[in-house]
Amino acid sequence: MEHRARRATMLLVSVLAAEEHALLLEAVHAHRPDLRPLVDDLMTGERRLSADEGNALREAVGADLAVTGFDETYEPTARGRALEDLIDKLARVTAVFD
Repeated sequence: MEHRARRATMLLVSVLAAEEHALLLEAVHAHRPDLRPLVDDLMTGERRLSADEGNALREAVGADLAVTGFDETYEPTARGRALEDLIDKLARVTAVFD
């Protein structure tokens, strides 16, 4: 059981570029402000990120993508593509340890 618990955690060590960090903060602020302390902890250095935390962050970014990431013809904007890339990056960090 302990081994499984260790596998269920992810390590995120400042893998986000400044622009990605800003996007993550904007998404969290707009859709899940309760996750702000988690984002702050992640950006200070080494931090273990649980699967649930990773999912919550991706959901917040996904909600922001749905609201702000597409133009009037439903094509992704530059912001939308950046949000999609951020979701993918968070998923890759999660997948490495699952």
